Order: sequence, then C-alpha cells, then structure tokens
Amino acid sequence: MKKYLFFLLCLTSLSVFAQEAKIQLGKMEIAVNEMFQISAVVENTKLTQCGQFPDIAGFSKRGRSSSTNTSIINGRISSSESITQTYMPEKQGTFKLPPFSMTINGKAVQSGGGTVKVGAAQTINDPFDDFWGFSRREEPTEFLNLKADAFFAVNSNKKEVYVGEGFNLIIAFYIGEQNQAQFEFPNDIGKQIADVLRTVKPTNCWEENFGIEEVTPEIVTINGRKYRQYKLYEANFYPINEKPITIPSVPFRMIEYKMTKTQSFWGPSHVKDTKQFNSQSRTIGVKPLPAHPLKGQVAVGNYRLREKLAERRLETGKSVNYQFIIEGEGNISAIQKPDLKPTRDFDIYEPNVAQNINRNQSAVYGTKVFNYQIIPNEPRNYQLGNYFYWVFFNPSTSTYDTLRSDLRVSVEGESRKNTALENSDLAGFYEQIKETDNELEEKESGIFAKWSSQIGLFVFSIISIFVAVVRKSIFTKKIK
Repeated sequence: MKKYLFFLLCLTSLSVFAQEAKIQLGKMEIAVNEMFQISAVVENTKLTQCGQFPDIAGFSKRGRSSSTNTSIINGRISSSESITQTYMPEKQGTFKLPPFSMTINGKAVQSGGGTVKVGAAQTINDPFDDFWGFSRREEPTEFLNLKADAFFAVNSNKKEVYVGEGFNLIIAFYIGEQNQAQFEFPNDIGKQIADVLRTVKPTNCWEENFGIEEVTPEIVTINGRKYRQYKLYEANFYPINEKPITIPSVPFRMIEYKMTKTQSFWGPSHVKDTKQFNSQSRTIGVKPLPAHPLKGQVAVGNYRLREKLAERRLETGKSVNYQFIIEGEGNISAIQKPDLKPTRDFDIYEPNVAQNINRNQSAVYGTKVFNYQIIPNEPRNYQLGNYFYWVFFNPSTSTYDTLRSDLRVSVEGESRKNTALENSDLAGFYEQIKETDNELEEKESGIFAKWSSQIGLFVFSIISIFVAVVRKSIFTKKIK
C-alpha cells in the first residue's frame, strides 16, 4: 500500500511540474480599433526559443511583448512564460487564420487556426463614464512619453581596404531591448530600400548580394547593449580602383504607435504616426596594392590550394585529368586561371572552369576549379609546381603569395619529340620533293611575252618620230 501511495505521489508531482509548450489565440471577435493576439506559451521552464509568428491576411504585425507568471498552489510553484505577437486589423470583415506550426524551445507546436471577425470601431472611453454622468470626449489627447531606443544604420565592417579586398555592407533597423515605443514597417518598405540603395551603393565596386528575402530579427550586441537587428540588405563590395567610397546619410521612415495617457475599459489607445530616422554618413578608404610585376592582374583574398590528379605514374601520349582548385575567402568570381608558360614537356589544353560561391556571416567564400587535360611528351620525373602555380595578394598579411602544385609525377614510354613534325602538313611537301624531277624547264609563255614587249616598244618609237617630223614641216610653212 505504501508503495502504491508513493507511486501515486510521484505521478502527481510529474503532472504538476510537467513542461508544456502551446499556442494561444486571443479573442476571435474584435473591433477594427482593437488588437488580435497570438501567444507562444511554455509552462514550468524558460522560454528560450520562439519561431516566426504567422502572417494573417487583412492584418499587419505590430510589436511583440513578453510576460512571466508564477503561482504557488499548496506549496508547489508553477510558472509560465509567453511571447505575444499583436496584429492590427486593416479593415472590417471576416478573416481566415489557417492552421499553422511554430517552433517553441526546439519543438514544433501546432495550432488549428480559426476565423477572426472584425467589427465596427468601438469608443475608447470607459463604458462607466456615462453611468457616472461624465465623459472624457472633450479632453485633449495626451500621449505617454515612451522611451524609443531605435535607430537606422548603413554599416561597413571595415574602414579601409585594399583595391580588390571585400568589405561587408549592412542596411538595417535596430530596436533595443529596453525600447518602450512600438514600431512597424510601412507598406512602402520595398520602395524605400530601393531608394536607399540607389544612394549608398558604390559604383566603383563589384557586388556580391546576399539576397535577403525575408526580414527577421536577430539579436546583436552593440557597445555592450543588446538590440534586435532587422536586416534589410547585405552585400560584399570589392573596389576596382583607388577611389575612396563615400556612403552619405539617408532617411528611412517607420510607423510609430503612440500610446495615449487616457485608458479605456479595453486598455490603452494607440495613435498611428510616421517617424523618420537618418543613418550616419561613412567613408571607406581604398589603398593601392604594393608594387609587383603582376599588380593589377592578381586576385585579392585569403586562398589555399587543393589539387586532384588521377594517377602519379603517367605514360607518354596518354591524357590524364588534373584539377587545380583554389578555395578560400574573397571575390571568387574574379579569380582567373593560372598563367601557364609554353612547354614541350606537356600538351596542356584549355581548362574547364567551375565555381561555387557561398555568402554567410558577412563573408563571401567558395571554390574555383580549373580542370585540365594534360598529355606528357617525354619520359622522366616532373615536379608539377614548375608548370602550375597561381599568384595572389593576401590583404591579411599585406603580401603577395603563390599557390604552387606540390605533386610529383613519373612519366614512362617513348619520346614524342618528333611527333609534331611527323604529323604536320610539311610531310606532304617533303614527299613531293622526292618525286619531282630536278631539271630546269623553260616556259614558252615567258619568252613570247619578252619578244612581244620589245617589238611593241620599237613600233611606238617609229610612230613618235614620224609625228614629230610632220608637225615641224607644217609649222615651217606657216612662217614663210
């Protein structure tokens, strides 16, 4: 019996302290000037993670709030924590909230959704005002002085770079953890971002866009204080010349909800307003690369080499595949193939090129693969580093560096030194020399042309003398 009571007591204790995560929906019938709410709730544990709240057609998202409740029942402590997303209805009507799922503390929690009915606006005054015979309708509206800890910024992670070195540019709106004001992104956010980019994008740079498609908050720390960062745009830029990059101050408008001092029976009233924020201007210096014979031709970044060779023992005249793979952080698109010097040791064909680019954590990194087909011509041992190497500038060390092949190969077989001569078009010419008579021949057409030209010249001379004598005789008669 004691064992049974002990087991029952343990089971009861587990049910009291069981951890539970759930989604709670607010009132499903509201006025057009009221808020609809969805809450993520956990019981008897800390709320450490909350996923994205759903979008609702006909509603716009407002700010989030959090709450903690603790109760003691019969000496036992229970607690709950919640994060609540508020929604402002855009018009009256009936709106469908489809079933949805949210991740709460690492677990997927389901909600069956429902239908939200939005009716006509209700008065913000207490319903008891008329009962007591007075009304606040004539009183001027006063607003609470809520602390707004928010700003708009266009930030770069570097103040100075080399030509070709990348810097990260982020355009974002920041809301502090201690912020009391309520903000919302306006409907023209897309147009505003486009206007900002036309102003701040540097024209003398190569752009690698991170492609932000959804604005979701991330917790960041700035000067020891935590902020929610709403990233609107991110890209890495690579200067192509030494011109300094100037990023001017730009405006950005947000919707701000001001809370009235007078509260109704339904709670505090909000007034929608527009507030403009302005970013700070910035200048990024651009340094020239140090002197070098290949200055202006090399890539800039932090790179390393990987190589792949199908075999190490090769045979003359037989093709083998060799991959020269450059990987690391930098402008992968700008990497050019290794500049190979002409050689008779190998026939090296133009490479096939493939690249893979990743953009993450304010960096652009990836690989560029040069896939060569090579045919050895002479039997001996070779160090491929004498043929395959690639020069770049490393901005971290401010020095030029060379990625050089470390592979050694052994080539066997017969020499292919004379292969090119034997297979060339000159072979047919030399074969004709062997079969051609070496006696000189006189061409009739050449002798005939020579005599014809001499006879013509003689006849022309006789006619010229005759004409000159006749003209002289006529002139003498006229004088007499």
